[in-house]
This record gives sequence, C-alpha cells and structure tokens, in this order.
Amino acid sequence: MDCFEDLNLRFIGVFLFVALGLAASQTAPSKNVRDLLEKAKSAGQRGSFDEAARLYREILTIKPGWLAAEFDLAVAYHFAGKYPEAISGFNKAIRLDPSIASAYFLRGIDYYQTNEYQKALASLKRALELQPDHTEARLYLAASYYQLNDFTNAALAYLDQIRAEPRKGDPYFQLVQCYERLEQTALYELEKAPGANYFVLLLEAEKDIEQGNAAAAESQAKLALDVDQAAPEAWFILGKAAQQNGETERAIVQFQHAREAEKNISLRFRAVIDAALNTLHDCAAAGDFGRSLCRAAGGDISEATALVVAGARSNHRDARALYWSAQVYRRLAQSA
Repeated sequence: MDCFEDLNLRFIGVFLFVALGLAASQTAPSKNVRDLLEKAKSAGQRGSFDEAARLYREILTIKPGWLAAEFDLAVAYHFAGKYPEAISGFNKAIRLDPSIASAYFLRGIDYYQTNEYQKALASLKRALELQPDHTEARLYLAASYYQLNDFTNAALAYLDQIRAEPRKGDPYFQLVQCYERLEQTALYELEKAPGANYFVLLLEAEKDIEQGNAAAAESQAKLALDVDQAAPEAWFILGKAAQQNGETERAIVQFQHAREAEKNISLRFRAVIDAALNTLHDCAAAGDFGRSLCRAAGGDISEATALVVAGARSNHRDARALYWSAQVYRRLAQSA
C-alpha cells in the first residue's frame, strides 16, 4: 500500500528552497561557495540531483561540517533516490542541529523506501513533535504502521489526518483499507476462539441481511439460537429479518427478547437495539462495542474507532468481543 509515489515531485521545490534558505541564514560564504550554491540550486530545479549532490560535496570540501551544505546534500541524495546516502546525510545534519523537522521527515521517507519501517516511525514521530501540523509526515507515519501490520495505529493516524484536512480524499481510501484488514484480523481470531460457532453463524446471518435475504438470515439466526438460547445477538438478527419483511410487530417482540437476553451478558449493546426500535438513541449507556456501532451509524468514525479499539484491546481473546469488533470495523469501513 504505497500511495506516495508522487510526493517527491511535489516536494522538490519546497525542500530545495528550504535548504537554500537554511544556507542563507548561516555565516555568509565566500564568493566561490556562493557560485557553487547557485549552480547546485539550478541543478536541483532542473531535476539533476546527482549534479546537485556533486556540487554540495565540493562545497563541503571548502566548508567541512557546514550544516546547510550537509542538509542540502542529503536532500539531493533523497530526490536522486539514493536513500542510504540520504539517511547518512540527514544523520549528519541532525547531529549538527537536532531541531530541523524536515531532516527527520525526509529521513523517515528514506527509511520507509528502504523498508526500515520501525526506524521510519521513530523519525516521523520526531518530525511531528517538532512540527505537529506536518501533513505528509502524518501520512507516512500511517503508511509505516500499515506496512508493519499495525492497522489500529495506522487507522488512528489516518483519522488524525482526516481531522486536519477533511476535504482530501486519499486518507479516506487508506482508512477503509485499515478497517477492512482489522475486520479480517478479528474474523481470523474469532474462528480460533472458544464458542466461535455461534458467532460464525451470526456473521453469515448478517451477510444475508445486508443482501436482503431475510429468510436465509432467519434460518442462520435460528441455528445460532440452537447453540446458545440465552445470547442476544441471534434475537436481534431475527428482529432485523422481521423488520426487513415488514413484520413490525414481530420485529419489536424479537428486539425485546434481545434486550432481555442482553442483561445476562457483560457486553451490553442496548444502543443498537434501541436504534432498531427507533425509540431511544442512548449511546452513552451502552458498552464499548454498542457505543461504537452507534457512533459508526452516526458517522462519528473517530470516536467509534477509539471505542472499539479500547474494547478490542481489553477483550482481545473473547469471541463476543471479536464478533463485535468485526461488525464495527465493517460499519466503519462503510461510513468512511
């Protein structure tokens, strides 16, 4: 999952000018060095990054350890695609001045490009500490989490970006991918959990409901009830099947059964049942997963994600928690 192939092109002008601005803020160089800087700037603007790097190396033979030239050289290596050399250069620049957010950001990209995702995370986090509104650093941070299969933190990072720039579409697409992977992970774990058979039947019933096949959903829910008569989810699906068939009175009875059965388990999802009954949207009174479903239905994907993440982490081996995790992540993907 790499949607960042055009980032280098977008930042060529930005970072070369940042670097040259850094050079201008240093002690005034000699005329020879100024001439070399102008040539390096021109080479960079033409996209001749190898030539720019050669000129910066020449500058450093005249002014060894000059921060501006070290940084500019690393930038030239970066845009030339010479990532190990760029990493080494940014390390030198950071040792000379550890407060340059751009150095950490570009080094983070270089680590990302060389598949060193843990190092990319550390560098990008530091860039964001120095410059919290750094959009691209946040995107690469999310992508690094994703590459490490840490889909939860990837989703949270994409959500941060969406809150910062809600009109830009790419993070939404990536967020959906995170939710889909989280759903797949929950389903995989669910298959191995004790008592999984009941919830697997429910998942099939949910799919039938979504496809408009109320009869098949009702059949699956009844099979689930044969496994566990006291659990509420199957009654809830029976209510949704009746509702889909236009049998309002029967739906209400089934939802009421679900509410009664719900009292016998620790995980409450009254908000979902109340929403189905269209009588009371009491998100605050529900447990983690119930609140998550309610928030997801209302479009508040940020809060829904935070709630389901908290619930999943505290109940990660519980079949019911895994079932509701999968449900919530699917709804979140649909909402995003």
